[in-house]
Amino acid sequence: MSKLSLRTRAALSATAVVAATLGFSGMTAGAAQANTGAPTLNTGSSGHGVWCVQRIINRNYPGSLDEDAKYGSYTKAWVKYFQEHHGLTGSNADGIVGKKTGNALLKSIGGDSYCYKYLPTSY
Repeated sequence: MSKLSLRTRAALSATAVVAATLGFSGMTAGAAQANTGAPTLNTGSSGHGVWCVQRIINRNYPGSLDEDAKYGSYTKAWVKYFQEHHGLTGSNADGIVGKKTGNALLKSIGGDSYCYKYLPTSY
């Protein structure tokens, strides 16, 4: 194999890597969009929104919850705790993630582009 074909191969490989990187980053880039239509989350809910609640609670209070995407009694209790300590409902904390709690959860971690679309918010 000649040196020229090795150089050509290396150049083609490098070009392919750069093109793939630019192509993929261009496809995934974009502004995070909140979902004002995301459902309220409560006991019995499951899925991405619940996982986001659990993840954000754990980022505020490390190791508090299993991140299993199931809204059970522990998740509800920790949401109540979060609400009480972030001035959301005073002594009437209900453990339900509606728009006010969704806003506060996202704000508590400086925003999270993945979770914006799964948590109820007013923005």
